[in-house]
Amino acid sequence: MQRSTVGINQEYITISVGYRFVDGYHIFTSQDVRGLYVASRDPRKAYDDVAEVLQVLASKQSGIAVEIVPTLTFEEWLDRRRRAVTAAAQPPIMQGREFLIRAAA
Repeated sequence: MQRSTVGINQEYITISVGYRFVDGYHIFTSQDVRGLYVASRDPRKAYDDVAEVLQVLASKQSGIAVEIVPTLTFEEWLDRRRRAVTAAAQPPIMQGREFLIRAAA
């Protein structure tokens, strides 16, 4: 049974990844992929590690080799986060950061 939060088309499955900043750590988790928890004081390291961890988890859970591709570069994600923080009194929990899965050739 597919979760309604996972978007599917002919080539890709979309996984939503949530972000929050807690006690100096940049934390990424997902309700779509059980076991995803990436945390680091370095935002670029945390962001970059998400794709690697998702690749391992998704490959193990699906039984096929997959490739994980973020829909935003780190710089694009950081720019959106900065704009969101500027617009809000407190840093919001950002929803909808997505990574794409495709079968590895």
